[in-house]
Amino acid sequence: MSTDINKQFEDALKKEGVSLAEDAAADLAEEIYPLGTVVDLKKNRLAGIPGIEEIKEFRVVIIQRFAHEEGKPFYHTYGGVIYPVGTMGFDTVIYFGGDMIENVIQEGYKDDQDEAFVYLMKKELIVEKGLHSRKTGE
Repeated sequence: MSTDINKQFEDALKKEGVSLAEDAAADLAEEIYPLGTVVDLKKNRLAGIPGIEEIKEFRVVIIQRFAHEEGKPFYHTYGGVIYPVGTMGFDTVIYFGGDMIENVIQEGYKDDQDEAFVYLMKKELIVEKGLHSRKTGE
């Protein structure tokens, strides 16, 4: 199904004569995992978090996608909470991009409505607003 979305983007851009920078093209092609997906994040990218070296896996459940703060030139591909703890009454969300994902444990539910949402968000953020996904270290 993601291939269909990427093909639609490619066709739409060709019609409009839009040329994209390499980053934008990569963001358009990036597979976006559905809500509820459980992933392990790369621990080597989380240096500085106390006790991170003692944790076997840094597991997160995706609860948000395409988080954008006005005035910033980027968006966060994902927002998640620590598995199995969740938020525990706190509003603690970990923001990360696809480059931080080491392993997908369980993919969440995806249907045509989800794919349409991803298409529209990529169109708005990448094509129309010219934003890019925030990578580790930015």
